Amino acid sequence: MYNINGYKSSSEAFASAYTIDNTNYALVAETSFNANGKSPAMVGYMFNKVYNISYNVPANDSLMGNDVSYSNGMYTLLPADGDNSLNQGLGAKYHYTCNNSTGICNIVRYYYTSSHYIDLVGGEKIEDVVNNMLYSNNVNKYNSSVKGIIDAWYAKELSNKTSMLEDIVYCNDRSVINPSTNSWNKDSYLENNMEFKSYDLTVDLACTNLTDQFARSNNKAKLTYPVGLLNHAELYMLGSGYLTYIQEQYLSMSPYFVEAADVNISGMSLGGLSKHKVFLSRGARPTVSLVSGTVITGGEGSTTDPWIVE
Repeated sequence: MYNINGYKSSSEAFASAYTIDNTNYALVAETSFNANGKSPAMVGYMFNKVYNISYNVPANDSLMGNDVSYSNGMYTLLPADGDNSLNQGLGAKYHYTCNNSTGICNIVRYYYTSSHYIDLVGGEKIEDVVNNMLYSNNVNKYNSSVKGIIDAWYAKELSNKTSMLEDIVYCNDRSVINPSTNSWNKDSYLENNMEFKSYDLTVDLACTNLTDQFARSNNKAKLTYPVGLLNHAELYMLGSGYLTYIQEQYLSMSPYFVEAADVNISGMSLGGLSKHKVFLSRGARPTVSLVSGTVITGGEGSTTDPWIVE
């Protein structure tokens, strides 16, 4: 972690490093990132619409389509471009089914694996589903489990220190890096994971989407308090010293990937950066940023001799 002392140019800064020797960056609680471990919406530090995942194979006589039309409350399956008819089985470009032999229904299934699917109603298509879960303007409505825990901890322990803390961005980057090839795309193959930016990230700190830039000053991703979690890139840049070493596994703020039946978030384990299923209990290690002008006047940064900040 660094203190920015000044700027040399638009891309360079003068900084001094803070180090903590022989002490662990403490957990404040153990919690799941989110209780629902199936829906891609659960990678959100906040989320809105959640689509329930069901598990079953299509009926034997089911027709499959590459797309759907919708009129008067009914879906009609459509074949893939260049095809004259619907398919009689799941496959690349054939994710939609009415689970019948007519291809017409008021509730249509979208399969992203050979046995996992979501039900769509009211004219929604898979493109609408992905947008509603990850990118829509109102995607941040409900707190994740971990955000609720961190907010409660802050209200109890730090609420009288808010004036000393900066309103910075905590990035929950939900950018998908394989949007055309993951199985939530109607033209892709089944079983292909949805991979987020942190899946192969090293040190890219950019946070492109406004709805992923959590801060008190951002009404599209509004924090209650100036506190959050480090993201995947920040954990990577901290290295392997005492700031990252701890006996327990703990969570970052970065989505990792969605596989067949599990949603994963990035985090830290003894071996370094790793994936964690969102419904499993892991450590919460929140971080805050001091406002410009604060100084450390004493202490060594340990639990027995903490820094004195003024």
